[in-house]
Amino acid sequence: MRPFSKDDWSYALQELKKPRCLTFGALVCALSIALGSFYLVVGSNLRIYLTFIVKSLGCAVYGPIVGAIVAFLSDTIGFLLFPSGPYFPGYLLSEILAACIYSLFLYRERFHWLRALAAKMLINYLINVLLGCLWSYLLYGKTYLYYLTTSLIKNTLLLPIEVIIMTVVFSMLRPFLTKYLLVPRNR
Repeated sequence: MRPFSKDDWSYALQELKKPRCLTFGALVCALSIALGSFYLVVGSNLRIYLTFIVKSLGCAVYGPIVGAIVAFLSDTIGFLLFPSGPYFPGYLLSEILAACIYSLFLYRERFHWLRALAAKMLINYLINVLLGCLWSYLLYGKTYLYYLTTSLIKNTLLLPIEVIIMTVVFSMLRPFLTKYLLVPRNR
């Protein structure tokens, strides 16, 4: 998706009228909430989640507008069902921004591991490290540098693993997504 193309945003808006995309969005929302309730604690306010798999796949199918709506709903409902600290709107903003970044690199584009790498680098370092550390600092009071160093290490170590997982999952699901017309055949 070209971020400033009027045609691409118009096309993304049309996804709101497609029952298959909305159904897939609901499935992604439910899977994100379910997967979000399982995580591995690796430090103070530092967790490893697997939700990136379904979120990235969803954004590749339905784009930034439905992606932002799904991010809003899954974050809000997930917090209500499985609270793991105080509610903070900064985390909601992070989820919406991550959906936009996934969409920027994966929506209406042929999947390639370099696209996954670019999306995950932006999300891991801009959203998870820079913004996530700011949110943790505002909520929990330790120094920003503390959260920055631990989050930077975690996100750097996870980056290649997440890209490999995305590449394998996208490759395995491509026939299904094409068969059910969730992605264009030329992808």
